[in-house]
Amino acid sequence: MRWPPYSPDLNPIENLLAILKLELYRRYPYTKYLRGSAEKVKNVLKERLFKIWWEIREDVLNGLVESMPKRVQTLLEADSWYIRF
Repeated sequence: MRWPPYSPDLNPIENLLAILKLELYRRYPYTKYLRGSAEKVKNVLKERLFKIWWEIREDVLNGLVESMPKRVQTLLEADSWYIRF
């Protein structure tokens, strides 16, 4: 199969980052309004994301890993054309 190694269609980290982002805005809806120096904003984001990251359940991670055969099969069926995952 010819496919770019960094394709978001086959990279479950893209889904994990989406989960992380959704959870950030769910828990901290005013994140986009953070004020202060770049360093302060960076530290607040780092703290929040670190907390969320370590609370991601193992079944979520396993689900992403286990989705790989279906991703590949869907890609093959699409004749290596764009797929939505």
